[in-house]
Amino acid sequence: MNPDHVEQAIKRATGKSALRGKSAPQKSRDPSKDSGGQNVHAGWSASGWIAGVESINSMISEALLQPVSSGATLPGETAQLDFIRSLGREDAAVGKAAVLQLLMRSPLIVRMADAIWDEAHTLAGQAAATAVELQSKFADDGAFTLRYGGMETFFGGLEKLLGSPSANLLEAMNREHCKMPDSQIIFRTPNYHVDTTCETEWWFVHDPERGLQELGIAHWPVEQRIEPSHKRVASSLAHFEAEWSAIDDALDKRKIDKLKEAEVVGARLYTGPMYHKVTGSLRLAPHAHALPPHAMQTPSRLHRRSNLFW
Repeated sequence: MNPDHVEQAIKRATGKSALRGKSAPQKSRDPSKDSGGQNVHAGWSASGWIAGVESINSMISEALLQPVSSGATLPGETAQLDFIRSLGREDAAVGKAAVLQLLMRSPLIVRMADAIWDEAHTLAGQAAATAVELQSKFADDGAFTLRYGGMETFFGGLEKLLGSPSANLLEAMNREHCKMPDSQIIFRTPNYHVDTTCETEWWFVHDPERGLQELGIAHWPVEQRIEPSHKRVASSLAHFEAEWSAIDDALDKRKIDKLKEAEVVGARLYTGPMYHKVTGSLRLAPHAHALPPHAMQTPSRLHRRSNLFW
């Protein structure tokens, strides 16, 4: 890589930043509200953005824990805690030098640079980086303005917002995940970077043993931003029978209806990558005329998740 090209790239970025101007110093205040009581998290800062690059924390952990790791596998929680505490008990000069040496031994800076640029590249391609920019974009396009719903929206519930779910819930959920315009469109979750589809997630939860064959894939999508030991594992509904039965017993004692299969499936889908699609659909539901194909409304799947949390 030509060093001159790198310097030129930094100068170009610096020049664009200078054109946007510098923020005036702010007085100390409640970090979540301004003087008018309004939320000020619509703004953007490099520190907040970098804090959202979750893989950086893992990279730093892996670098620090090299001496007690086995290859790419990190030690257990107790061993990690003991190691970090031991470093903290050293004399300040020795301890800091040890931490520095551990970080310098690994390709940490190179990996962090790769991760930061990947996120910057994604950010550069986004139409809006903040809530203010997002609202301005839609206002300029004449689509809609984001706002809070009123009491009518609250008491109307999901049925008023989305319409009634199908009577045959599992069949409807299967259709909404597997036979809709967005069913085979790949989407990426922003937290763990799972590249998947609605149809894939349906089979992963409802019937993982049959799913790989139905989908014609060799393995399930995996998290790209998580420690290997924490990655999800495909499990059939039968795997959860003991917990399911215990919950049903507790509900029965309180004279509450037992869990339906559709509710268990809906809850598992929502606690996986599908949360990204579901929350997006709920936020955009009042503006269905403006929805792109990949943000289709799906009443049955949303009603099932709602029941679990009420």
